[in-house]
Amino acid sequence: MRSPAEVALAFRVLLAKVRTVLKPLGRDRAALLVDVAGLEIGPEVVPVWGESLSEFVAVACEQVGPGRVLIARFNSRAPSVGLRREAIQRIQNVAPVAAQSLQSSVLGSREEAAALLARLRELAAILGT
Repeated sequence: MRSPAEVALAFRVLLAKVRTVLKPLGRDRAALLVDVAGLEIGPEVVPVWGESLSEFVAVACEQVGPGRVLIARFNSRAPSVGLRREAIQRIQNVAPVAAQSLQSSVLGSREEAAALLARLRELAAILGT
């Protein structure tokens, strides 16, 4: 994306798609599992992208506490690094503080990202948030 107009359009379309999926379920928000493969953000629109992403997450992403949301990003085109089973095991054993920092990373597979979302949801239930 190279212009603020492209960023705005992308988030409008994304929000419409998320609402279309969630409406039959009677939900406004959900945990988000996002594949960032092929996403290119030009340096000139990074601030607009960040603001738009924050606004999108605020209205579409399931919240598990103040300022904490259930979202995990992965890159389906990332080179394979290690065994997926080992990565998923690491995520499942991660401490709550480490899970929050992992949430902001881009993981190497859909499976790893899904495991992270499950772990974040589990930790939120344990911590009562």
